[in-house]
This record gives sequence, structure tokens and C-alpha cells, in this order.
Amino acid sequence: MSPQPSAPSTELRIPEHVAIIMDGNGRWAKQRGLPRTDGHIRGQDALRATLRAAAEFGIRYLTVYAFSTENWSRPQEEVDALMSLLDSLRDPKPHRGGRPSGGHWQSQSSTRGRSAGPP
Repeated sequence: MSPQPSAPSTELRIPEHVAIIMDGNGRWAKQRGLPRTDGHIRGQDALRATLRAAAEFGIRYLTVYAFSTENWSRPQEEVDALMSLLDSLRDPKPHRGGRPSGGHWQSQSSTRGRSAGPP
């Protein structure tokens, strides 16, 4: 007699590492007749919510690709706005229970961009 197949697990499996590519925020704003920077601000808001949710779910590592080498060719005002938004995420805000909502933050693009310009 063969063993009975086990029922599929209903337990939620949380990954240890999640990676996100932020893309299209400027296009989203443009399609709505808004300045591109408004789209970047909305993207930042979505990222903040994602950081909180990742912390609540116990995701240990969250890699966010938010600035590509192509972004350096944008108007300086837009690059400055993006760098400012990225910098504002560097200081984790207190979260429920006193835990930081963003965890450890490591940024290469904003540091390189501030000191040396495009790679």
C-alpha cells in the first residue's frame, strides 16, 4: 500500500531576501499630467510602505534598485530630487514597538552621486 499524499501546506513561507526594481515612477506622473518628481515622491511613499511591511513580515534583506546609471543623464534638477528622496530614506523612522521601519540602509548610488558624480 502506498503512503497517502500529504495535504498542501497552508503555512505562509516568507522569503529571507526580496529585491525590488523601482521603475516607471516618472512615466506614471507624466501620464497623469504631473511633474516627474511627483511620480518619484509617490514611489518613495510606496517604498516606505514596503519597508514597513517587509519589517512586519520578518524579511531580513530588502534590496532596492532605485537609481540606474541611465538616471545620471536626466536633468540635474531631477537627479538632485531623486538623491534627496533617497537620502530621506536613510534615517529609519521609529516603528511600532520602537523598531526601525527601514532596518539597515546601505546606499552606493547616493554616496557616489554626491561625492564623485556619475560612475
